[in-house]
Amino acid sequence: MNGAALILKWLNGRLNVTGLSWLQTSHDAIAAGDKTALFRAFSLAPRKVGKADLNLSADSLADAQQVRPGWDPSRWSIDQATRAFFVSIWPASSSEDYVAVLDQLYATSGVEELVALYQALPILPFPPAHRLRAAEGVRTNMKPVFAAIATHNPYPAEQLEEMAWNQMVLKCLFVDVSIIDVQGIWERSNPHLAQMLFQYAKERWAAKRVVNPLLWYAIGPHADGKILESYQKLLRATTTWDRQAAVLALQATPTEEARRIEQENADLIAQIRQTSFTWPTIAAEFRS
Repeated sequence: MNGAALILKWLNGRLNVTGLSWLQTSHDAIAAGDKTALFRAFSLAPRKVGKADLNLSADSLADAQQVRPGWDPSRWSIDQATRAFFVSIWPASSSEDYVAVLDQLYATSGVEELVALYQALPILPFPPAHRLRAAEGVRTNMKPVFAAIATHNPYPAEQLEEMAWNQMVLKCLFVDVSIIDVQGIWERSNPHLAQMLFQYAKERWAAKRVVNPLLWYAIGPHADGKILESYQKLLRATTTWDRQAAVLALQATPTEEARRIEQENADLIAQIRQTSFTWPTIAAEFRS
């Protein structure tokens, strides 16, 4: 079973007779290569099937993982799933032909349609052919569109070049998109990204502004001496989330210097650890 077949299974259990009839008619035309039918169906999906949550069960989400590792449609709506279904069944003979059709869709799409297109990237054919489009999604100023490519999506970690990946992670901080929702954040961590993030933190401090504690999560194992010095300061910060983030960030740094800092601050770290915390709880505390 591929992604399109699984989506169709989900839709068959959620649409009424009228919606299913329209879905089947649209499917037949699109599968036959009718580009006009694709554009029309893609546009009309919300009116024809509604915008209710897809509301997938744990078993359905497990099926998604079996079909495509990393695929996370847990936040999809029915119209988004329908749009993903339509673009994934387009019968292109080559990656060039497929991308040409998608480019036309991207060029004529509004925010909601763009969100559906970027969410669908993990299940689209010819994965490498969409790298430039994904990199463009990282640069958008539309937060919902950016979040669709950056979060709950395995495609960026698998396909983006390092520069585009680093820019995406840094931008999460600028536009207030949760870094812990970025798939592959630690697997794709790198020294250049760590320095970019640290420079951003220093600029925030210099301007007397708060630094999102999830920044230290994104640095992962690449904290150098200067960053580790900042961890020591954060252990004594006035805010709970900074102290807790410093403890977890130190733990994630596999160097002798990090171990030395932990030993020198053992009592303080033990005091901070009297309360249980994780990166998600730190994120929640920061936003509260």
